[in-house]
Amino acid sequence: LQHAGGPIRLTLSLCSADRAVRCEVADEDPGQPRVCATDGDDESGRGLHLLDLLSRCWGSTRTAAGKVVWFELHVLPVALRAALQKPA
Repeated sequence: LQHAGGPIRLTLSLCSADRAVRCEVADEDPGQPRVCATDGDDESGRGLHLLDLLSRCWGSTRTAAGKVVWFELHVLPVALRAALQKPA
């Protein structure tokens, strides 16, 4: 969010095939994300490293208005069952 150009849109969805959570962040900046080399005392530049470590996959897609950066997370089956059984 620190580097987003203009307003952003956040979308969360549940993948029907395997119940993974997909997160999409859209912004109006056409520049594609890139992994940065960081030093131990750098205060930024680790976001894509974290996505790579924590997500099962991630990427970005150009849009007419900018781009969408997305990632998918596995959901633990027990946590998923509990979340689905809670009343809305």
